[in-house]
Amino acid sequence: MKLKPSFLTALLLSSWLLAPQVRAQSADDALSANTKEKVPTFTITAAVSPKGAGTVLGGGSKTNGQSVTLTAKTNAGYGFLFWTLDGTNVSSSSPYTFKAGTNNQTLVANFGYAVTTSSCPPNAGTTSGGGVFTNGASVILTANATNSCYNFANWEKGTRVASTSPTYTFTVASPEALVAHFTQIQDTIQTLSNPTYGGTTSGGGSKGCGTKVTVTAAAKPGFKFIGWSVNGAVGNRTNASYTFPAEGNETLTAEFSDIQAPTLAITSPKTGVKVNTSLLTITGTAKDNSGVACVFYALNGNPDSQAALLAATTNNYANWSASVILSPGTNLFYAFARGNFGPPSKTNSITIINEAAGQAPMSLAGLVAQFTKDTNPPVEINFGEATFVLFETDPNAGPGVANYTYTQTGPETAQLVPSFIEPPNKTDKTNMIHLTFTSPSCGTFSNTTDGTTGTITLSPGPDLELHSPAGATVVAVDSTTGATHTTTFGNGTFTATDSSGSYTSALYGPLAAMDCEIFNGGLGTHYNILLFTSSSNGTYFSTIYDGAGRGPYFSFGTFTITRGTSKTVYVAPEFLAGLSTEWMPHNKTASTVTFGQATFGQTSTSTNNNSVGDYTYTRLGTNTAQLVHNSISPPSASQYGTQTNLLTFKNSTSATFTNLDEGGYGTVTVLSQAANLAPAALSSNTIHVVFPTNSGSLSLDYGNYIARSSSGTNSGTCTYAPYSPTVGMLTTDQTEYFQLTFATAASGTITRTKDNGTVKIGTFTLK
Repeated sequence: MKLKPSFLTALLLSSWLLAPQVRAQSADDALSANTKEKVPTFTITAAVSPKGAGTVLGGGSKTNGQSVTLTAKTNAGYGFLFWTLDGTNVSSSSPYTFKAGTNNQTLVANFGYAVTTSSCPPNAGTTSGGGVFTNGASVILTANATNSCYNFANWEKGTRVASTSPTYTFTVASPEALVAHFTQIQDTIQTLSNPTYGGTTSGGGSKGCGTKVTVTAAAKPGFKFIGWSVNGAVGNRTNASYTFPAEGNETLTAEFSDIQAPTLAITSPKTGVKVNTSLLTITGTAKDNSGVACVFYALNGNPDSQAALLAATTNNYANWSASVILSPGTNLFYAFARGNFGPPSKTNSITIINEAAGQAPMSLAGLVAQFTKDTNPPVEINFGEATFVLFETDPNAGPGVANYTYTQTGPETAQLVPSFIEPPNKTDKTNMIHLTFTSPSCGTFSNTTDGTTGTITLSPGPDLELHSPAGATVVAVDSTTGATHTTTFGNGTFTATDSSGSYTSALYGPLAAMDCEIFNGGLGTHYNILLFTSSSNGTYFSTIYDGAGRGPYFSFGTFTITRGTSKTVYVAPEFLAGLSTEWMPHNKTASTVTFGQATFGQTSTSTNNNSVGDYTYTRLGTNTAQLVHNSISPPSASQYGTQTNLLTFKNSTSATFTNLDEGGYGTVTVLSQAANLAPAALSSNTIHVVFPTNSGSLSLDYGNYIARSSSGTNSGTCTYAPYSPTVGMLTTDQTEYFQLTFATAASGTITRTKDNGTVKIGTFTLK
């Protein structure tokens, strides 16, 4: 009988519910008896995401409740993250063990992109922020320089720079290996020598931080190495070869000690020399391995005392000079040198015998005089060979430039006769000044013209190497108003803030000069006396006339000169002072002209071309200049008045000239630097004279003379003054003018001119 399914089902259910003991027993019997029926199994499958990131071990067919172990294996560039089942994160462990269920399961091994970091070089710093990240995740990497000798440079991916910031943020899209690069700090090690000429150093330069550095010092002859100083301190760095680690920029100075003293020699005059003059220039040489800083000297005193004076030099004391005023009799001159470092030289000395009969100087040339009346401020006069500059700030008097004659009238007395040239308010001043000396540098004066009396002191004028103002800028400060005036000088022209014009300039003494400025537009003329305290500054006094000729008005103050650094090459000389020149006018006799500071002497075989006078010289351009000269003596030459010549130089020794007053022209040749042969004074001398038709002699003694010749004997008074290095003029009270042109220190040619115009040319010998 076949049962319906519903009935069979009800029967089985009833049996199961009502007789459990029977059911259990039946089941056990069935299991043990049923050897052909299999236990149900389920498949455990493992997958990888993303594809290719890795592999999985384990899984397969499992029965319900059976233990399952899955292991994720990572491929290069990836890292395991977690297991997911049906999209749910079930574990982040690998291996992962779990019980199999009653159904098939697929577990996914999820991998991420590996981001690795490293440092290069490894000891330079650390990195952080690397790991395993899912696609699209944001990654922040950080590099930190932990070694003080390195700085972070950049993050690199392969050969590409990814970032130059130590903190680098990016989005992951693939495996990444990033390297933090660090660069070694380069320290600059500088080595110096003190003094620079004391020795040499080596071993400096750019050094990697932390590396060993060795610097070496080598002393030059005359120096000794002391040690390496840092910030002025030597410490224990006393080895000439010094090794240390580079720990930052550093300057090490090799300190050298000067162990060699300078040497000094007095070259002129020789010791024991006999002279017949008060003013004497002594020259010498000095040298030192560290360079000579200064040369000190003293006359008839101790050079080590505070009274020691500083010698003059133009080449850092390789050559030096000292002008002294000698006392009658034996004088002792001392000198010594000091180097920039180290001990002084030995003191050198010479004796000089001054055979002058008294205290009165034989000449004032090269001296600076201070004339003091009562309690008034002193008046300063700078004496050139035959000219001087008077400098005073009294607005009722003012300064001026003058020609002068100086004559000894006795062993202790002399006579000074000035003749002012400029400015116009001084030209009518005539004075005769009697001087009485109590020593070669001190005395009293009396002015026979105005009756004034006072004291006079003399001192040698130092050689300041004064230059023309051409190319210079002068800043003058008015002492009364405080106003500042700036003037820039060209070659013969000048410009100021609100004016311009032309100028001439000339030296009139060892420390003084005068610039005559003529303003454009008829605005007036300024006569500026400059008294130098150095080659670039000093005191000025201006005598001013306005465009209508009204004046004088006065201004005084201080000035500073700044000279330009123009590389313009000038053919025309800056000054004529000291030069010997030959002038060849067209169709006329040649003459030789030698130039002093502001005076000249002209000598020729022609009787009409011998004279002395004053001049101004101005360089107008690179190869042009203007010479304005005025013959003073004899009267036959002075009648020609002032002459202006335009000079055009072909080179430094030859030029053509045009006389702008007379229209004459010719050539000029610069022969040489003229030797200083003309004496500063003639006193107690005998001049033997030989003329073509007769001969004779002039015996001189302190301004008095006796003239002897075949025609007889006469006597009287005379004056003498040098006008250039080789020419002097002797004038007698008999209106005779003897121009002496020295070929040697004691001989030359002589031109005698009388007031009636008679001229004779001959030779002379001085004894």
